[in-house]
Amino acid sequence: MGNTLTAYTTNSKKTMQLFPYALIRVGGDSFEEWARLKFPESDEIVNAICELHQKQKESKEVLCDSLFEFISSSKSAEVQNIVQNLRRDIFNERKLKNSKLNKALEVLPQLLKEDLQSYVQLLKELKEKAQAGESIYADELKMGREDLKKLVNSDLLKKGLILSSRTLLNRLDSFQKRPVDKFRKKEHQVEQSLLQYLTRMYAKTSPFSTFTNLSIGKIDESMQGIQINTVNGQQVTGHIRLNNYLLKFIMDLLKNYRPSYILFPLRCNPTYQNRGDHFLYLTNNNNIESFQRIPYNPVVEHIAGVVQEYTEGIRFLDLIESLQNDIDAPAEEVESYVKQLVEFGLLEYNIGVSGVDPDWDVKLIEALGSQAKQGVKYINELLETLKAIRKLGNKYAESDVKGRHDLLQNAYDEFRAIFMKIHEEAGLPADERKTEKELIEEAKKKKEEETKKKDDKKEKEVEEEGKEEEVTFKHETSTYFSMKPEQIFYEDTTREVNALLSKGEIHEVISQLNELLNEMRFFKGNEDEKLKMQVYFLKKYGEQEKVDLLTFYEDYFREFKKPEKEREEQRKKKAREKQKQIKEAGGSDKVKGEQDAKQRVDKDQEKDTVDEFELPGGKEKKERVQNWRTAVKEQLSKTVQWNENEIIVDQTPVQHANEKVGFIDTAGEANSYGSFLQFYYEEGKLKASVNSTFPGYGKMMSRFLHIFQHELTEEIRNRNVELCDGDSIFIEDCDASYFNANLHPTLMPYEVWMPGGHNSLPADKQIPITDFCVMYNADAGELNLVHKATGKRAYVFDLGFQGHGGRSQLFQLLERFTKAEYLFTQPLVNVVNQFNTPDEDKEKSAAKYKISVLPRIMYKDVLVLQRKSWLVPKALLPQRHPNDSDWQYFKNVNIWRKDNNIPDEVFVFVNTNRWGDEGMDEDAMKKLTRDDYKPQYIDFTNPLLVHLLEKLIDRVPASMKIVEMLPNSKQMLKVDDSRFVSEFVVQWYNK
Repeated sequence: MGNTLTAYTTNSKKTMQLFPYALIRVGGDSFEEWARLKFPESDEIVNAICELHQKQKESKEVLCDSLFEFISSSKSAEVQNIVQNLRRDIFNERKLKNSKLNKALEVLPQLLKEDLQSYVQLLKELKEKAQAGESIYADELKMGREDLKKLVNSDLLKKGLILSSRTLLNRLDSFQKRPVDKFRKKEHQVEQSLLQYLTRMYAKTSPFSTFTNLSIGKIDESMQGIQINTVNGQQVTGHIRLNNYLLKFIMDLLKNYRPSYILFPLRCNPTYQNRGDHFLYLTNNNNIESFQRIPYNPVVEHIAGVVQEYTEGIRFLDLIESLQNDIDAPAEEVESYVKQLVEFGLLEYNIGVSGVDPDWDVKLIEALGSQAKQGVKYINELLETLKAIRKLGNKYAESDVKGRHDLLQNAYDEFRAIFMKIHEEAGLPADERKTEKELIEEAKKKKEEETKKKDDKKEKEVEEEGKEEEVTFKHETSTYFSMKPEQIFYEDTTREVNALLSKGEIHEVISQLNELLNEMRFFKGNEDEKLKMQVYFLKKYGEQEKVDLLTFYEDYFREFKKPEKEREEQRKKKAREKQKQIKEAGGSDKVKGEQDAKQRVDKDQEKDTVDEFELPGGKEKKERVQNWRTAVKEQLSKTVQWNENEIIVDQTPVQHANEKVGFIDTAGEANSYGSFLQFYYEEGKLKASVNSTFPGYGKMMSRFLHIFQHELTEEIRNRNVELCDGDSIFIEDCDASYFNANLHPTLMPYEVWMPGGHNSLPADKQIPITDFCVMYNADAGELNLVHKATGKRAYVFDLGFQGHGGRSQLFQLLERFTKAEYLFTQPLVNVVNQFNTPDEDKEKSAAKYKISVLPRIMYKDVLVLQRKSWLVPKALLPQRHPNDSDWQYFKNVNIWRKDNNIPDEVFVFVNTNRWGDEGMDEDAMKKLTRDDYKPQYIDFTNPLLVHLLEKLIDRVPASMKIVEMLPNSKQMLKVDDSRFVSEFVVQWYNK
């Protein structure tokens, strides 16, 4: 059944070659600006308190032991009682009453008296320090808030807020005018939001607008170190494009505007097939796919045949005129019939404009130019509006905050005006032209009426349910204008720098990463899904069959993926029900035990009812993976000493494990790889924190290529072509998704043409989805995608930024037939985290809650595979006590984090899973915001950020993940003489 459980060798030697350019993401402003927000005296006194607190803990332990020995040796019950009462108060850190102290001092020996008095003096010093800190803290906090107001004046911040949070931007003026000692709840809320945006600018690379700038670094052979110098006086340049969702609004509108759509070229759905008694094709509506079957009709066959004669498509109007000679029906009926075929997805408009083209508006102006010349009402005005908006966008990039605000509103007003003119001319519902305010008012009235007519409401719901069923078969277009001003533009910014990176140093770091990734090929991504497809194929069709791609797709998703998804949803539903029952029962262990027992029974039943395409060898594979992990642990135990702070590993444990399980395919084929890295120097040596690894081929640069020199794009294209041999075809995956993060130039020689897909290449470079078949390659033990006409193997590449969850099912299936490899270091990291747990932890009694510490993991003391982390259950996070002042909470938080050896600077995760945990409490889920899975920078020496931390803790559903900042602010690379947070996208090739 293929090579999943068998090893093979690759004898050809590969050489690693760096791509000569690196994409650099640089913080929106220098960390020096943020560092002005200091609280030195509060930090100093907290450090002193923490030292005293540590001494007090140590003294308490010694004193309690000494008092216990005294009590044990004393023969007087009265003396024992006096000292025991005092000892309990000391042990539990209760307030020591003078009466108890004096009585104890009367009966204790001299040495113990002195120890007790020293301890009391220590408590007094702690109290005095804490009291002294109250006023110092209050003064610095007030000054800190004044300094925060100064940071708010940053144009880069305000420019970014225009497109990301106009609500917050509009509140800044009143926030700055309000005296800091008179802050209300409203100002504190603004402060919290500001801190989150500011820390993104100064401490984290977020690829959005002015919060993060982009640059290109050249990897230079003659260079030593990493040198980044500004050009043109730290100039930050905005690059504005029109949001590609505007294209969807325009096309949905024009598809309902007869004077326009009758001039659009029509192509036949690329999946259209005549099956004799019916027509079969795949349709895509808003990236939801459905196979359609229409009963055989000679008229449909004829229309499809005529359209198929035209590669680029035939105009709707010309098609109607052509059909007049062959179909005995009035032109209006023929037109209506063709329009229905469009709505049902058998025919598709082909205007030659792609939703992933950064310059889609320019292409649309070209495509609609002929309509403007023919005098289609409002089309010329639409094109002039698009030109005007692009000009406004260019001005927007160069304008100040107020200018940007006005330009954005002007662009929005102009677009909305022409949209409404065409909307009205097209005879579309007048209700859709109402403003948001009018619609809200109407919704209120409608709700009042519906409460009085419940029966009518029920009938209406039934009618609407029927309509919803039709949507899955018919292409629906939304012509309601729901855009907001901030959605008109999207912005990238570049920082003008001359960035040179030492080829020798970068090559040394990347070669180590490449070495490790190649050793980790045993865990190559997507292999399980590929195996599922292979097992299904062999069982369904056999080894010798060549199966049409769409036939395989339809069968596989109907018979395998759909039941698999249903089982997974059922499992999640049971998990939620279990969590709910435990909560309703007060979290009782008895209920939990009963639920666990029931779950075991359910799993046993599942074993008896698994579907017929269950993966063979699944048990063997799990055993093999477990054997790999065990072998890594064995080798680690011989070569590595456990250290809670840092563990250094090399490739030896992985090589040993690969040999143990018989896996020696660590060379692979010629391929391209990439990684997000944060470089820093430690004792003169270049190191890098590995944020993620991914396939190369320009994937993680693609989104930004349009803002740099065209030569960079050509360099990537040329290298991609070089990796494609004469026996294969490289094709870019496409679907109907509208998503700005997917905007990029085409980087492969060909594109897939699928229903509704965004194609950018000429028609002769678009390969229809029906031109492919799937076959089994027995020699390689894998499924291949084959181009029918040439017999060449086809490799499909996803080169956009969008996650697979938002992609169509066909897009996802095609991406399994890729040459790109998903290689990760995480399997090694997971084993290191599990191996050789310290004995003292094993001996500890099972506690209900415990802070788990994961060490920093270094590969050959060059690559940070894992930053040191703390997983803290919510109950163990520092909560504010009801009577605590801000100062007391700040002090207690810092004592807590020092007790747990947590550094000053960290990133915290409120929710470690973007989509939430299936067993997560529903009430906890409701508290989460959409960004709570993202890392938030926290500096424990900054009271403002400790306030933010307090609010974040309140939203934690189960536990908070705390991760050291590495590189920290002191290790940040410099642009000129100023520190900037930075991240590099480095790409390389194995040839």
